[in-house]
Amino acid sequence: MLGCLVDGVPLDGHAEMIEDIYPLSSMQHGILFHTLDEHAAGLYVAQFCATFESTLSEVSIFRKAWEQVVERHPVLRTSFVWENVAESLQLVEYAVKLPWTEIDWLGLSEEQKVIALERHLEEDRARSFDIRKAPLMRVCIIRTDERHFDLIWSHHHLLLDGWSVLLVLSEVLSLYEGFRTENPVRLPYPRPYSDYIAWLQRHDLKPCEVFWRDRLKDCPRSSWPSNEYSSETSTASQRSFVRRVLRVPLDESARLERVLREHHLALNTVVQATWGMLLGHYSGERDVIFGATTAGRPVDLCGVANIVGVFINTLPVRLRLYDSESFLECSKRLQLEQSEAREYDYAPLVRIHDWSGLPGALSLFQSILVFDSYPHSESIGIQAERMGLRRSRIERPVNNYPVTATVRREPNLVLELTFQQQLATSKAEQILEDWRSLLKITAENINLPLVGLWAEVDGLARRSRMDEELFLRRDMQSKLENVRRASIALK
Repeated sequence: MLGCLVDGVPLDGHAEMIEDIYPLSSMQHGILFHTLDEHAAGLYVAQFCATFESTLSEVSIFRKAWEQVVERHPVLRTSFVWENVAESLQLVEYAVKLPWTEIDWLGLSEEQKVIALERHLEEDRARSFDIRKAPLMRVCIIRTDERHFDLIWSHHHLLLDGWSVLLVLSEVLSLYEGFRTENPVRLPYPRPYSDYIAWLQRHDLKPCEVFWRDRLKDCPRSSWPSNEYSSETSTASQRSFVRRVLRVPLDESARLERVLREHHLALNTVVQATWGMLLGHYSGERDVIFGATTAGRPVDLCGVANIVGVFINTLPVRLRLYDSESFLECSKRLQLEQSEAREYDYAPLVRIHDWSGLPGALSLFQSILVFDSYPHSESIGIQAERMGLRRSRIERPVNNYPVTATVRREPNLVLELTFQQQLATSKAEQILEDWRSLLKITAENINLPLVGLWAEVDGLARRSRMDEELFLRRDMQSKLENVRRASIALK
């Protein structure tokens, strides 16, 4: 592939440094487009932050593990070119130097360390990356005391999806463990990301066009959340994003999953169905459309589960809401439709937009739904704990959509909204509460007609407000009684 593409690519006299050149995947095209179009600091930058229990001498072998993983995977040595070429391309270099920074916070108090970490993460996101220069990732090690250090691994979403992030971390931890125990680990040779690009190029888009034209015929233009504020008039650089999280109690999560197993429904299906109902409720529409991420790893590509790169795709989900239909019927229908769509999930979103018939200036949807469910995540967690990892968190990349809804298991369900600040925080919190209520009522009566679901949600919200008001009144009465008793005692 390199020989065919190297002619005409502006390499600035460094052709001998280039190992491979190939086109972008569907998702990479979209990420590159918005990265260049929006010019927003921190857009599509992901961060992994973790605390390790380790001595100072082990930081050097930790660095060695990271450098070997970068050597193993071409995508981690990749940059991008889009100017003066017929199509955007990714360039893989034979070798890159991993940006590595070490900081000493031994003199800070615990409170100062917390503040300094949040400031560092914010500044690191704002730095973003020059996507014309590899590598599009960096590592920072912060020494917090004599027995612990913090890891901050930042990368651009053009390189990795969530599945691949876990693959990279697993390899780093395996190599690190081998170096620590002086028992070097031999990892299997990985298939390069270019094999997936070659798979994409072998597949014709014509069947995708036929399918998506039919699926999106006369599709509506989503009016939510644009009816809350104008998202069309501001660029990402003029917007700020806020996150809100709601953790569904473990008993509610377990009850829901038990009911879904009984009815052979996937949790992802019900998450999509309830999100579609929320959009219908807030927009007043009975035919709604939103984006949903798919794993995008083709089952007929051997070894695809262990390839590091960007496979996910964001595809439209169209849901028609019929009041007389039960939630179970609605979900079964959606599950069948999504199963049919899986065969055509490699189509680029920009082409699907063209096939939808909507004018180019109008977005196909304004919210996307992400369902985090990765294989081997539990085993990686056990491995990480054995290697001294004490706590971790992932700062997911902010995208260009006004609202991103994310659902994950921890092991209870966690609902998260990332939204433009123009959408009031109180509104976002109400959406999360309504979402939880929908899931709770679904678990209690999955055969309830859709028209009755919202009546149940509204009733639940009213009871919740009454309970809260009762609690506040009792709390105030208790405080007044304590003040009265204290006054008597003083006398």
